[in-house]
Amino acid sequence: MDVFNPWMLLGLAGLIIPILVHLLARRKQDIVEWGAMQFLEPSPKQRRSLWLENFWLMLLRIGLIAVLTLALARPWWESLWLARLTHNRAQDIALIVDGSGSLERRLGNRTVGDDVRRLTRQVIDQLDESDALQIYDARESPMALLPGFRRDRAAAKEALLDIPVPTGSANLPAAITLAMRDLLQTGNLDRDIVIVTDQQSRSWRTSDVAAWQSLDAMRQQARVAPRFWVLLTENESSPPAANLALGPIRLSRELAMPGSVVRVSAPIRSFHSPDPVTCEVALDIDGIASPQHISTVRVPGNGETPIEFEVVLDRPGCHALTLRLQHDDELPNDQTSTAVIEVGSGWPVLLVDGSPASDPVQSELYFLAAAFDAGTDSWIQATHIPMSEFDATTLSKYAAVVLANVADVPEDDVLALDRYVQQGGVVLLTLGNQMTATPAAEPIAWQRWLPVRLDQIGGDPDDADAAISWKLDSLQLPWQERFARQRSGGLNDVRFSRWWDVTPQNAENQPTPQPWSLFSNGQPALLAQSRGLGTVAVWTSSIDADWNTFPSKPDYVAWWHEVLFALLDPVTHRNVNVGEPLVVTCEPGLTELRGSFLTPTGRSQPGEAWSQNERVGCRLPSARWPGLYPFLPDRPGETAAGPSEKDLFSQCLRDAFAASADIQESDLTPLSDGEREQLTANRPLRFVESAEDLGTAWVGDAGRTELAPWLLYLLLVFLVMEVLMTRRMIRHQSSSGQEFGA
Repeated sequence: MDVFNPWMLLGLAGLIIPILVHLLARRKQDIVEWGAMQFLEPSPKQRRSLWLENFWLMLLRIGLIAVLTLALARPWWESLWLARLTHNRAQDIALIVDGSGSLERRLGNRTVGDDVRRLTRQVIDQLDESDALQIYDARESPMALLPGFRRDRAAAKEALLDIPVPTGSANLPAAITLAMRDLLQTGNLDRDIVIVTDQQSRSWRTSDVAAWQSLDAMRQQARVAPRFWVLLTENESSPPAANLALGPIRLSRELAMPGSVVRVSAPIRSFHSPDPVTCEVALDIDGIASPQHISTVRVPGNGETPIEFEVVLDRPGCHALTLRLQHDDELPNDQTSTAVIEVGSGWPVLLVDGSPASDPVQSELYFLAAAFDAGTDSWIQATHIPMSEFDATTLSKYAAVVLANVADVPEDDVLALDRYVQQGGVVLLTLGNQMTATPAAEPIAWQRWLPVRLDQIGGDPDDADAAISWKLDSLQLPWQERFARQRSGGLNDVRFSRWWDVTPQNAENQPTPQPWSLFSNGQPALLAQSRGLGTVAVWTSSIDADWNTFPSKPDYVAWWHEVLFALLDPVTHRNVNVGEPLVVTCEPGLTELRGSFLTPTGRSQPGEAWSQNERVGCRLPSARWPGLYPFLPDRPGETAAGPSEKDLFSQCLRDAFAASADIQESDLTPLSDGEREQLTANRPLRFVESAEDLGTAWVGDAGRTELAPWLLYLLLVFLVMEVLMTRRMIRHQSSSGQEFGA
């Protein structure tokens, strides 16, 4: 036997009250003798009778308090025969419905999703009017569909109709955990979790041992542990049918300038097909097919091959790039993949010179300023100032700040730079001869803030043989691929006579800086460190021509443009994984942003207010489905009535996002016998063949019966007996003058 409310058992301490009342009633009273008193004295037999009645009344009152306390504690007993005797079958049922993309698999004139919905409706029809139900849409981020557990079966079926089309992956352990947490708050004794899914193994995440151990620990700690039932669709294809799937798009950059080339690539994977498969791939730009971006590829059997296109976008704003795979198989919904790229119209960058000179040619930033100077059409709008004119209060006007050979920054300005980076700004530090090595003891605030410790200056400008070059095989990032190719006048011809030997450090407990490129001696050339929403990067050589030959090479201009674009990329976060949040920030000067995200299912979902330090905006907590998420800001007098992708991007769309699903969802490998045994071992999880079998198994192997109703009946009986015995005692004592009181 167990109880729902164990703290109520503290009320058993009240059992001492009837005993105290009994003892106090026995106190001797002052008796006034009078003439006829001797004729009223009770006999010894009457005394024993009165004492016994008083004793039984005390026990009855003790039992009354005990029964009331136990009833409030709500005890229950696990017994099959008792459950059948009482016919008590009120249940709280958490119904988990698989919503993953594998349900779109075609089976003749229907899909697996049709079978899942049919089985779900059959389960709902098995419920009694006293049963409470909650439905969960099991995706990568599971979600409850009803406002709490409901007894309205019509509302449950209506919520079932509102479930979007199957897309993405399902995380059944996460869905079960969510359902179990909700069941901890319910009141019925029988609590069951019913999972309706297809035969696919992927959704069960059996290899995620930590998730299942956490789930089992929660079940063991529950006062009333739920039981698990699994209802699978019929498996009509064994082995699984061959399938081609298109993986997430990989962009050479998420941030580009008008007219720049962007490489769009994605893997094409073959599942359950030993033979090679030929298919056609096309690219849509903003919902419009691009005739010049069509290619035929050959995918090896049970293997993978990449597809790549190059696109040039001229119009500023966000653009949707969608790859479409033309192939007829049983699972068509894994043949598209979407990404978003932002085209800027000129990014304001502040260039701060740490070693200005009267002759502009001798200044630290002469070559970099010239590289960015292309008039009003420049991709980067650079402002060049000496360090003496640096004003930290103006940082919010710039997308990035370049501090070139700046030896020291006042502590107040260091704090301002840190706030600027935390809120999404970019700071690029280039080293030089004005910098000093970081002392081992008591470094200044500026040196502590740097993402690297400056050890010493390496190289010898008078010894040509001591010069080092670039390590081209360290250029692994997508935007670096063009520079990694060996060619005359490229990075392979650059020689560095001097550089700083540095050691990455965790400034203010920040993540360790990551090297983006290396010198031939293994020393880092370019490092980057994420801080909050922004990034701090360090170039360990000078940016002018006194320590290297880089400014004389054709790649100098392209390299520093690409470096700044790559640093600005993380600020956008246009392309995310399913389940990650989407954040839109206000334009400079605005203090509030309201609007809605148009989901891939065609629904408009209002964004939540978002703020971080001084930045404000709008946020979608989770991208639940793979696909495109345009953001539509609220405008008085305008409504968004489900515009098409083509209409959305026909004008400059400022903010849009794309969520990618895991390509492994396209692996239709069914749940094996070994995996079933792993799921059911040491866990009350049972696989049932049909909804009818589930209906006959509700009581289970050990029915549960709540004893509180029977205890309340017993409490009523005790109350009646207590009243009758108390009245009897009063009559006897008044007639006999006995000192024993009730």
